[in-house]
Amino acid sequence: MPVNNASGTIRDAVDSVLRQTYRNYELIIVEDCSEDDSLSIARGYERTDSRIRVIENPVNKGVASSRNTGIRAADGAYIAFLDSDDIWLENKLERQVGLLEKTKAQFTCSSYDFIDEANRPLLRPHLVPDVINYQTILKENIVLCSTVCAEAALLKEHPFRSDYLHEDYVLWLELFRMPIQIKTDRHVLTHYRLMKGSRSHNKLRAAASRWRIYREYLEMDIFRSLFYFLQYSVNGVKKYYL
Repeated sequence: MPVNNASGTIRDAVDSVLRQTYRNYELIIVEDCSEDDSLSIARGYERTDSRIRVIENPVNKGVASSRNTGIRAADGAYIAFLDSDDIWLENKLERQVGLLEKTKAQFTCSSYDFIDEANRPLLRPHLVPDVINYQTILKENIVLCSTVCAEAALLKEHPFRSDYLHEDYVLWLELFRMPIQIKTDRHVLTHYRLMKGSRSHNKLRAAASRWRIYREYLEMDIFRSLFYFLQYSVNGVKKYYL
């Protein structure tokens, strides 16, 4: 869990981990030089539960680097991501670890719904398809980071990149081009919080980032970039406005 100035939401996030029906976990909180009470809140949880470990960044490094710090520190067979403003449902880890162990897949993600800053429901749930692959996510980033659970070895070999705004999307593109087995769970297992002023709330900035990924990271020509950008735009309207 990367944390930066999340004093208003971190308790909800951590409490959702503590409520998990799957109990054999470690929660690694990477505190990224918050200017609010986030660090003291995280340390408070660390003192009361031996499964919680807080790592402090010496300087502000951003979410990608903070996630990589947590990945390197993790000892378990699987890694699940949780942003400090999102909330897991109680059976999230149990379902996902069970699915990975049953199918021998390396990566899984689930459906999710939306909440506002006061935990009130928003929009309609975003349901993942039964099958996702590289071609699928070229058109839409179906995978929400807080819904992911994957083999630790896979993530340790493929860290997040900090040179793109949507560092998670770039990683999914990298992983999905590999011969790995991906499983989805259509059950809603995460509440995704839409925060005013967040990176995901700035749609113009997000669109510019997606265009850059198509053109620079994937090195698509202008016509393929336009095709997939149009798909991304249409799916975004459906997701947030219809």
